[in-house]
Amino acid sequence: MKKLRLFISHGARFRGKPLKYLPNELRVLVWDNYPSQVLPPKFVRNQLRVFRMHNSFIQKLGGGEFKKLTRMELTGCNELREISDLSSSSNLKELDILDCPKLVKVHKSVGSLGNLVSLMFWRCCELRSFPKSLKLRSLKQLFISNCKRLKDFPEIECEMENVTTLSLHSTGINKLPSSIANLSRLKHFYLKECKPSALSLPRSIFQIKALEIFYLNDCPKAVLFGKNVGHNGQNTAPIMFSDFARNVLEDLNLNGSGLSQPDLFSILFDCSDHGLKKLYLRGMNIDMLPSDMARFVRLTRLDLDDCKNLREIPELPQNIKEISARGCRSLERFSQLPKILWQFNESGLQDLKEVDVTGCHNLVCDVPKTSMFQGYPAGNGIAFMAAFPGSKKPDSLHPCEKNSGVFEIDIDALRNLDKNIRGIALYVVFGTTYGKDVIVVEYGRKPLWSHGTRLCYDSRDSMTSNHVLLLYISAIDIEGIQTILLYDSDLRVIEYCGFCPVYENDEEEAAKDKSKMLYEGVDSNLESRWERKRKNS
Repeated sequence: MKKLRLFISHGARFRGKPLKYLPNELRVLVWDNYPSQVLPPKFVRNQLRVFRMHNSFIQKLGGGEFKKLTRMELTGCNELREISDLSSSSNLKELDILDCPKLVKVHKSVGSLGNLVSLMFWRCCELRSFPKSLKLRSLKQLFISNCKRLKDFPEIECEMENVTTLSLHSTGINKLPSSIANLSRLKHFYLKECKPSALSLPRSIFQIKALEIFYLNDCPKAVLFGKNVGHNGQNTAPIMFSDFARNVLEDLNLNGSGLSQPDLFSILFDCSDHGLKKLYLRGMNIDMLPSDMARFVRLTRLDLDDCKNLREIPELPQNIKEISARGCRSLERFSQLPKILWQFNESGLQDLKEVDVTGCHNLVCDVPKTSMFQGYPAGNGIAFMAAFPGSKKPDSLHPCEKNSGVFEIDIDALRNLDKNIRGIALYVVFGTTYGKDVIVVEYGRKPLWSHGTRLCYDSRDSMTSNHVLLLYISAIDIEGIQTILLYDSDLRVIEYCGFCPVYENDEEEAAKDKSKMLYEGVDSNLESRWERKRKNS
């Protein structure tokens, strides 16, 4: 078998003496459960293109050159100690080392492989020695995950303009060098679970103009270092700064990071007005946001959950779709909230779909006596959900009967009502939750499980005071349906449920008159099916 070029073994088991021979003409060597600690000493590897071993007993690659090798993958090799000299492997494009718990050292030659495109180290928990510098001009992706003993990240010694993704997850790295700016076209940068030690990040990261996604999650001791250009860390920028000089960051996730408020302001200052789409700041120690948040005209998602010192949410951009500020116990002011809830057409946030401020007990949400959702858009698929502290109810609500924990609204009569009805508002008061309660709204033709639409609200956190869940469903979406059901997962959380129609006419008195006609004219049709059954029996 001297001319054998392809050898693949997935399930075979070999016993006996250590392997002494492999054909020198091999191009592909894929061997799961390789039985020996080293490759055969006389095996000439010059022709090998693909070298892959899963769950093998190999300890080291030994001497020899992989001159034509393009891919090396070693997975679950529990005895592997070292990645040896690969300086002769100039054609290597992919090097993936996964789940090798005894790997300690990676030879410095790996940092100079000019054709390397992908480099990955995953769950190599003893890895300590890594190349001190990288000169990988062809590299596109670098992943280092669950290598908690690795403390040092290499210097980037040349411009590596092909790198688009850098992911460092659960490592012991305590500082990133300023030379990381040499990743000049980096688009996606993920830093997660750097909990054991402080992590110093250069500000130059945010001056990479190609950067689109930046995650810094669960790194409570993260700090920025380096010169802060153009911003003083205060609420507003001290100097003019051209938007063309900013990055194009679209997704900024700082959940659980330890960055200071001035650092956050500095990062946001470097973001283009027309770039940022998603901003996640969960659990950060901040008491305010920049007053110019409205400049991020493409921002659609803002997550401020558990920012316990946050006092105010400033004016937000008009394209925002989701706002979550659960558990912001110091929050006292959100100037746009009353108009969002009661006079939507005056809020300036016509694309908003969801706002959640549960657990914000210092936030006062005044409830009007009559109209709700005036001016909310009509259209197919239009729905809105809001949750906020309180228990007061508008006078215009029509209460729904509670039967065995389920609220039901028979809305056949809506088909024959005034065409000016734009939708229906549901008003739910719920009490103590225990972190796993789910409130469900189902609407559609009966039976709902085959033709229905479902909206769900997950309380997620334990709450001991009353809150309101306010929902809006467009008239187009409920046209032709027969019923709306509303219930919670334990059939005990909801304390009250009511509804009222929403009209195109924003005049309060007109809405009152129409509401009165609705209740008097079709009252029997709006009773719950459960109640009608009880009366008939």
